Amino acid sequence: MNIQVPVELVDQSLSSDSSPTTFERTLTTLDTSLYDGTIVYEFETVANNQDTFSRNIQLVNASGAVVATVIVPSSTTDRTRLKSIFTPTPGSNRYRVRVAGTTSSGQMEVSTARILITQTAASKTAIYIPLLSSAAGAFIGDESGPVSLATASTYQPLMHANIYRRQATKYAQLISQNPWRLETLVSATGTAVGAVALYNTNLSAHVDDTESIFEGAGVQMALSPFQEGVTGFSSANEDQLYQVSIRCLDNCDDGQVRIYKAGLWVQLENLDKAQVIFRTSLGATPSGSTDYDHQRTLINLSLFSNPVSYFQATATILAGMDTGSIFLNTNGANDSGLTGLLPVANSTLSVTSNTKSLLRSPAITLNSGNRYVPTADPTSSMMMMTDSAIVIDASY
Repeated sequence: MNIQVPVELVDQSLSSDSSPTTFERTLTTLDTSLYDGTIVYEFETVANNQDTFSRNIQLVNASGAVVATVIVPSSTTDRTRLKSIFTPTPGSNRYRVRVAGTTSSGQMEVSTARILITQTAASKTAIYIPLLSSAAGAFIGDESGPVSLATASTYQPLMHANIYRRQATKYAQLISQNPWRLETLVSATGTAVGAVALYNTNLSAHVDDTESIFEGAGVQMALSPFQEGVTGFSSANEDQLYQVSIRCLDNCDDGQVRIYKAGLWVQLENLDKAQVIFRTSLGATPSGSTDYDHQRTLINLSLFSNPVSYFQATATILAGMDTGSIFLNTNGANDSGLTGLLPVANSTLSVTSNTKSLLRSPAITLNSGNRYVPTADPTSSMMMMTDSAIVIDASY
């Protein structure tokens, strides 16, 4: 089977400092032994650079060795999609994004960094599903820049958590032992002790075996592998909705618990079908109709076996009675700029609810090789878009 798997590295945009910064809040695992067939790895970014010098964005492994570099030319005022082919460190490793220092702080912004894994004639793979999307602008800090925080002792839906709909029937076949893994980056201030888990919003309960306990101010990774069929995440829960959530367990008056990044991995063997998610935007609260090129996405359908594409978004009406809308645009072969956007037929999602909702279009026709960006229009309401994405189902 042929497939391309995106692994998102940035849940809140990065901003440069006057010296290089390796962002711990981008820490992400990747195990090359989980992929086979003919494999190509690429490091893709969307960035701008106001400096008068070209600057690098690098992917570094657990030891700090550089495995991939993207060069952002000087005076790149528009957000621009750039990528490079690279060879990852063999086996299981952890990767972070390093942003070069600029003449003045804040001159370069990185709104997207992702690993793309293209497999031809694959029999196994591991797919990453992003679960968190900041609505804040590019931030220069690291552990001081969580996407969400909490002091409550119970799990609650997070404002910036994406909604994931369980559709395990889209994947075949799941490995027999712990095919799912919740991967998060968290911390706790003061003496607070926190917990993070996958939360079933239909049942208002966290999924068994997904909870991790943490403490300490530094950004740390929490990993929770779990079995298909655990309580709250089984065939009985198909099509139910999930979000990542955090809570405070102890010393809650002396600190808060924080989350920076979250994703759900699913590992497959005897590969027959799969669903991948290409993020097209982080969070936003538009004041009027706005085009979002922060996560400009190239879709090449020739890399998939029998692809069927959809557009989806998590969104809510915060105030007002009007219906908002979110739709997908093609921008042809343009890697920057917003000139010549054309709406994709049947991609419009109507946002009508005061409850955060996951919306998905019917199947849409994408032009292979084109770049895609979404538009969000709140009309006269106040609308929040938590995230948007292109979803591709592939089958052999």
